[in-house]
Amino acid sequence: MAEEDSLIGKYLETSGELAGRIEAETEKDLLVRRAMVIDGHIGLCEQAVYVDKKVLDSYWVKIVELSDIPETINSVDSTDLVRKWLNM
Repeated sequence: MAEEDSLIGKYLETSGELAGRIEAETEKDLLVRRAMVIDGHIGLCEQAVYVDKKVLDSYWVKIVELSDIPETINSVDSTDLVRKWLNM
């Protein structure tokens, strides 16, 4: 696959919501790492899932490029943000 055609590092959006960042790509699958957006901040979670590339043909799924770099969350300083992510 040509470097300029690579989806790695781009984001998967489903139904208008940011779902995750593409971490790896094979001929048939994408490895998508879960992303969460709270108060305009993007955070990446540890969870990742393989998604069949056929899902990209769906009208509610699209690939987006974002200029923002996801934040690393300091669980000591960002207790409220972590609680929101964990739905606590």
